[in-house]
Amino acid sequence: MVVRTLLAGICCAGVMMPALSSAQEAAEGDAGHIYVEPRVGLSLYEDGDVTTPGFPEVTVEYDTGWVVGGAVGYAFDFGLRGEVDLGYRKADVKEGKSGGQILPASGSLSVFNALANLVYEVDFNRVAGDGGNPSPVRPFVGGGLGAAVVDDDDGDNDTVFAYQAIAGVAWHVSPSWALTATYTYFGTDDAKLDDSDLSYSSHNFMAGIRLKF
Repeated sequence: MVVRTLLAGICCAGVMMPALSSAQEAAEGDAGHIYVEPRVGLSLYEDGDVTTPGFPEVTVEYDTGWVVGGAVGYAFDFGLRGEVDLGYRKADVKEGKSGGQILPASGSLSVFNALANLVYEVDFNRVAGDGGNPSPVRPFVGGGLGAAVVDDDDGDNDTVFAYQAIAGVAWHVSPSWALTATYTYFGTDDAKLDDSDLSYSSHNFMAGIRLKF
């Protein structure tokens, strides 16, 4: 039984060593580079307030939506990344509420964004002053500013100021690519759709793959 366990351990080590070696190479070869990172995931719209002159304020609730997008940027060897971020998200309207009453509602709301982000990816080995290899698994935080086009399905749209906060983690699988999990809190100034003003913000959860060049 002991021999079988040892043999199984040797086989397991044989399988794991290439993956660990690849991750180590990814960390060692992490010089400054250009990257492209497509992403896809879920978008959870916060309730939006619709203000129309002469009418009571209406709160709009949304179903769970989706988001697709990506970034092109440059990663410096000390952890800072600068990128251009494009994204598109959409969700169906669930219902409206005003004065405690539920109002029938339909349609959808979509948002296209173009933002400039600054992101810092934390390598805890370097932060701790460890003389060993950089860690292949690294959390990151950042933020972005730019513009968004808010569009309803009636053909009304408005271009407004947009911003986001960013947090996530990257696993540098090899010198040429990494897997990422990203959360963003995304918001805009009020959009003017027809005669109404609409507030907008959302929570976005995305998976991505970062291709390094």
